[in-house]
Amino acid sequence: MMAIYRLRPIDGPACTGEQLAAVINAAAREMHLERWFISDVRPVGSWALGARGPEPVSVSLDALLAGLQAISQLESGVFSGLREDPESPRFRDGGVWTEDADSAPLGDTVVEIRAFDTSFIEVIAQEDVSRQALQAMQSVAGLRVVSNS
Repeated sequence: MMAIYRLRPIDGPACTGEQLAAVINAAAREMHLERWFISDVRPVGSWALGARGPEPVSVSLDALLAGLQAISQLESGVFSGLREDPESPRFRDGGVWTEDADSAPLGDTVVEIRAFDTSFIEVIAQEDVSRQALQAMQSVAGLRVVSNS
C-alpha cells in the first residue's frame, strides 16, 4: 500500500530549492535511501543538473542537494529515491512525470518527492512513511502535512 502526503509551507513560498533539499536529505537519512534519480525538473532560474524530460537521470545525493540549494523555486520535478543500487532500475513506462497519477507504479523507487507548480510538495512512498521520517521532512523545511492517504 502506498503512502501519499502533501506538504505546504507554514509561511512563505512553496517548492523552494531549500525546502526540497531539506525534504530529500531527511528522506535519504531517515529511510536509508542510497541512490537518487531526477526527472521532469523545471526550475525557476538556471539548473545545472539537466533532467528536464521524463527519463530519470542518476545523480548523487550531494550533487542533488547542492543543485537544489542553488535555485530559488521549482515549477515541477520528480526526485526518486532507491534503497539499493540496482544495475538497471525499473521506473514507469513512458517516463516519470510530475503530474503522473498518485497511484502510478513506482517500480524500484522507494519514495518519490514531487514539486508541484510552485504550490506544494508531494511525497509518495511504497510503504508507510514512519512518523519520525515524516516529522523530519516537515520540520527541517518549515512544512506541514495538508493531506495524506
